[in-house]
Amino acid sequence: MIEQFDVFISHNSQDKPAVRELVEALKVRDLRPWLDEEQLRPGQPWQEALETIIQTTKAAAVLVGKDGLGPWENIEMRACLSQFVKRKLPVIPVLLPDAPSQPDLPLFLQELTWVDLRGGLTEENINLMHWGITGINPAEPLKPIPAPRLFNVPIPRNPFFTGRTDILAKLHEALQTENEIAITPSTKATALSGLGGVGKTQTVAEYAYRYYTDYSAVLWVLADGKDLLRSSFAQLSVLLGFKAEKQDDQILAVQSWLRNNDGWLLIFDNAETLELLTTAKELLPTHAQGHVLFTTRAQATGGLASLTVDCFDDDTGTVFLLRRSKLVAMDLATLEHVRPRVSDKDWQTATELVHELGGLALAIDQAGAYIEQTECGLEGYLSRYRTNAAVMLQDRGGYVHSTDHPLAVYKTFLLAAENAKSRSALAYEILLDSALLHPDGISEKLYADCNPLDLDKALAALKDYSLIQRVQEGEIKFFTVHRLVQVVIRDVCDG
Repeated sequence: MIEQFDVFISHNSQDKPAVRELVEALKVRDLRPWLDEEQLRPGQPWQEALETIIQTTKAAAVLVGKDGLGPWENIEMRACLSQFVKRKLPVIPVLLPDAPSQPDLPLFLQELTWVDLRGGLTEENINLMHWGITGINPAEPLKPIPAPRLFNVPIPRNPFFTGRTDILAKLHEALQTENEIAITPSTKATALSGLGGVGKTQTVAEYAYRYYTDYSAVLWVLADGKDLLRSSFAQLSVLLGFKAEKQDDQILAVQSWLRNNDGWLLIFDNAETLELLTTAKELLPTHAQGHVLFTTRAQATGGLASLTVDCFDDDTGTVFLLRRSKLVAMDLATLEHVRPRVSDKDWQTATELVHELGGLALAIDQAGAYIEQTECGLEGYLSRYRTNAAVMLQDRGGYVHSTDHPLAVYKTFLLAAENAKSRSALAYEILLDSALLHPDGISEKLYADCNPLDLDKALAALKDYSLIQRVQEGEIKFFTVHRLVQVVIRDVCDG
């Protein structure tokens, strides 16, 4: 997989100090500049590296200082010109602070809109660079977000985050005014519950970034299993300034800090089952003054208040897909802004794809990344998906490398199915049956001959991993299953 960069920095080696300063300013904006001294490792053929990066980068900046273009810069610029013609690659001429008042620029550069840094590396100039590189013109100067005193959210804010405004608002209101849990009377807590890959982690991360000013500390605990949960909670002791060495002592130190400080937010991410939720709650000290968030697949959360994160509806999912595939500008985040900029044909195709993906955020993210990197287009991806759904869901091409959700859709559901099977053989049999039925209304009468206790255990296991949802209308009981779960289970059976 070729590493992606936002902008290739072509420069004269005589201008290194000014170049480094500009590169650092771009990094503050979360841009990825390619600079030879940082990316060209010793022993690597430089010609091959330059050809690769110029062919794959999103933009190029040609930097001009007091000595003009360097000897290799002329070669790089001609390569940029070739790509500019073929790919409409943005090439941004940049006059460095010590450039002459009347620089001798090649005709090609003279005809392009340039950025003049001769007056200094100002916020306005960096905004212009950002605009040239990304195509997004910042409405106002971007400033580093001052973090609270303690902030250990392990994933960056997602620039493609779409929708969920109602969930975020309800979550904020609930934590501010309601939901005190019995074991810690002064702690307010809420769980976000939903299917694997639906976007629970992204939603709580967005909550943390959006409301960080409400808190003195934002603390994140990985809760994927009992051992990891305890060790991740214990490791907070280092962040909090304690030097205990044994895990039990570290846990006591964290509990002491939570008890003696207020105004904090503690997030337990991926406490997928009721058992893990209980383990997490048992780590909380009594009489603590803070807010607690959990993400879980469990639909039954005991005495813990919960909000359900559902799959995207067609409109919201389509907006997310178009933004993620960069077929519309990233700063267009609502239906009202996106719909007028998309043809009826593309909107219909994107909506069909979102519907076939069941509105699952992770699946849409995979699709958008694939479309962006392969340039196959919406119709191209939809055609590939309809003929190779299971393969596309496995993300074999490596098009998604998410730090917050490293598993592809296929593996996410496969692991959930295996976990349910380990708890109940009947649960897996039900899952196999459901893969062949309509996903939205599978009657529990199909299992009338089963022992009711065995059936309850099986359905509870499937619910714990959000593989099904049980529904009762009057005396009629049935359950639903996500269509992508069906794709994965059918593929496992065929394999």
